[in-house]
Formats: sequence, C-alpha cells, structure tokens
Amino acid sequence: GALFDRQAWGGLVTPVGGFLLGRQYTPAYEILNKYNVMGDQTALHFGQGFNTLKIRANNSVQYRIELRGFTASLMYGFGGSETLRNERATSPKTGDDFYGGNLQYNAEKWGVGIGYNHDYVVPFNTGANPQKKTGLKLLNAGGYVGFGPVRLYAQYVKRDNDNPILQPADIQNLVITNSTAVLTTLQINSFDIDTMRGLAGQTHSDAYHLGINWRFGNNTLYGIYNYGKDDGRSAWATADAKASHYGVAYFYDLSRRTQLYAAATFVDNSDQSRFSPSAAGYATGWTTAFGEDARSLQMGIRHNF
Repeated sequence: GALFDRQAWGGLVTPVGGFLLGRQYTPAYEILNKYNVMGDQTALHFGQGFNTLKIRANNSVQYRIELRGFTASLMYGFGGSETLRNERATSPKTGDDFYGGNLQYNAEKWGVGIGYNHDYVVPFNTGANPQKKTGLKLLNAGGYVGFGPVRLYAQYVKRDNDNPILQPADIQNLVITNSTAVLTTLQINSFDIDTMRGLAGQTHSDAYHLGINWRFGNNTLYGIYNYGKDDGRSAWATADAKASHYGVAYFYDLSRRTQLYAAATFVDNSDQSRFSPSAAGYATGWTTAFGEDARSLQMGIRHNF
C-alpha cells in the first residue's frame, strides 16, 4: 500500500564506510536470509512461523562497512507510516522506534553472522490491551560451510515480546473465520504476529534451522528441518507452542534466468501451535485448531528480469 513498499534509500560511500538513509532492510533480516538454505524462497523458508521480525525500517539511518570478508552494520529507524498502522502514533516510547545491528564474516567456502533487532512498535493498542515499553527483541546467529557442490546451513533465533498481540477483550465479539479479514479489521500487520499461535499471546520463543543444498549440473536439491518452541503465557496462551517444519525442494535451471521448481513442506504442530505454511518469505497462516498439522506442495516456474 505504500508508494515505496520494498526499499527506497540513498547514501554516501566513503573510505571509512557507507552512510545510508531511507527505507531499508533491517540487520537481523539480513542475517536471517543469508544463513538459511532457502533464502526467502518457498514455504520451507525459516522465516515462516518462527520469526516475528521487522523486515524493513522506515526513515532509517544505517552505517555500514565491508572489508576483507567482514561486514558490520548499525541502524536506527525513526518510524513512519506502515501499510496498516502509523508506527510513531502507536509506539509506547515516542521517538525511539527501532534499532539494530549485525556482524558477519563471509569467505568463499564458509560464513558466520549475528544480528539483533529491537522494535518498540506495538501492533494493536487499545484500553483493553495496555502495552509495555520493552517491545520486540530478536537475536539471531547463523552460518554455512561448503564441501564441493554441497553446502550446510544452521541458524538460531530467539524472540521476546511481553506485549500480547491481542487479549480476549479486544476481539470478544469477533468470529475468526478468515485470517486476512481479521488482520484488516483490527489494523494488524501480519509480520507482527506470533505466527506459531495465531493472534494469541506474548512471544518468548527459540527456533532452530538446519539446511543442506546439493548442486549438480543444472539441478539443485534442498533438505530443510526447522524447529520452534514458544513458552510465552497470556490469557489464551496457557501451554507451550511447538512446531517441526521440514521438507524437500528441487530447482532446475532452464537457463541463467529461468527455473522450474517444486517444494514439499510439512508442519507437525503440538500443544498450542497452529502454524500453517504459505507461499514464500514471511507470509503464513494458521490451522483451524491447536495441534493440527499442515502440508504444502508447490510447483512453478520463475524468470528473473
């Protein structure tokens, strides 16, 4: 819904680093995408279900330096309008919307990185849902190592947010039959939701990613296993939410710019988890009941312009 919905930034690169201003990808998001085997592709992406994460920061200032394999980034965001809300209007800590940073080292055959995001924005704020000033804190660390045509990936993500997304009083007269309609009605951005549980509860979770890809000729095979556990508690979140998210994918290069692909995704939910995979990236949905499992099969063709 924004004029510039992805990135829109400018800056200056100097001998002592780059200074960038505008709407930019956040430091922890960069780590999340770089150190998981699928990047942001398919329903197997690690960002689905386990990562309530600020992808882009509006009106942000970034200092960035890249030297001999090392990368370091520091970012501060002053907030601004998002698709379904005004961040500065709902932030309980005025003028301190977002900050983060990351540190990486990447060589030809291996790489490691760590990132941190701290977002003071709250997704829904009414008298029935008072918000605390701590906001969402996300820490992630990951790496990869290559052995010839095979590359192994691993990553860990920790999320903490004492602000419940919704309390029963907020939606006591609302029947949840369509997740998209609910988000629109309540003015909630889907990226802010604890997607393991749906709309309920605080977020205190740990998630783990293991991935492998094998490239031979025009073919690439992927294997992925992700696991997450959220032990946050609220009026609705009375038990843990646990999910195993795994599957395989196959990509075939028709040319340098065109690929055929297929991906099979499986989610085993237990206790109060209701995570359901979506097409790619960070979009996700919920099963109709806690503990219900979910499956996904994707096939398609992709052309890069």
